[in-house]
Amino acid sequence: MDTLERFNAALAYIETHLDGVIDGKEISKITFYSPYQFQKIFTAMSGIPLSEYIRNRRLDKAAFDLQNTDETVGAIALKYGYDSPTAFNRAFQRLHGIAPSRIRTEKGLQLKAYPPMQFQLCIKGATVMKYRIVEQKAFRLVGYKLPTMRMKNFEQFKEIPKFWDEHFANGNFAKLMSINLSEKHDNGRVDGVLGICVVPDIDSDALNYYIATAYEKEAPEGMEELFVPDCTYAVFECRGKIPFSVQDMTRRLYGEWLPNSGYEWANAPDIERYFDGDPTSEEYVCELWLPVRIKEREGR
Repeated sequence: MDTLERFNAALAYIETHLDGVIDGKEISKITFYSPYQFQKIFTAMSGIPLSEYIRNRRLDKAAFDLQNTDETVGAIALKYGYDSPTAFNRAFQRLHGIAPSRIRTEKGLQLKAYPPMQFQLCIKGATVMKYRIVEQKAFRLVGYKLPTMRMKNFEQFKEIPKFWDEHFANGNFAKLMSINLSEKHDNGRVDGVLGICVVPDIDSDALNYYIATAYEKEAPEGMEELFVPDCTYAVFECRGKIPFSVQDMTRRLYGEWLPNSGYEWANAPDIERYFDGDPTSEEYVCELWLPVRIKEREGR
């Protein structure tokens, strides 16, 4: 079973559990990716966050139940993961444009269909993606850690951007860049300020995130240290304004390059590498470092 088939199997699993618990560990067993990796690849390939896809599919099913069953609105709300009819009513109106109670009292109302998704191979015109393969030796970082997040609530997609905004505003990004520029460079060092995603293991729903820089001395006050192990990385150049250049390259990296590259995502820290310069410039360059390994043949 290849990556596309595994992802479609995961979508089939999600579809059969819309009225219950969607277990990230079960998705990991199906796809061979951690919950974080699956969410990130899904978003890149589909163009929408996994949480939004699941929410819309549940609201689509809820509309069907409202039209074709005698279940109460409260029971349907609870069935599709809403703790209160008020929260369900708000979400339903946001997608369908009408209150769920009106489905039962008015005929001929227009709703929005949200069919289940399926991934397919799509051949597009070739566009150059600049990358290199790096055999990176282990290195040490110091920086700031975001408190551990749980991916079952998809909180990382809200908290990480807020974390960056905070450290730009309070001067910590500039402090890390200053530390980086003051250090003696060598050929094995990863320069710049790095955004690091660390998943403890493939079955974990936890995610640790750091904004850090390579540094061999004692961690300055208020900073934590992190060690990145030996790993092979596919390194992609992003050119343009932040965050748009990173978002576009992330989409292409996971949606176009990874499924067809002969590599798969390795269980190692995921790195965004930022350099000194103007991140609002169309000429600003940063990098995405994807941990990879040669894809194993079927029968894994």
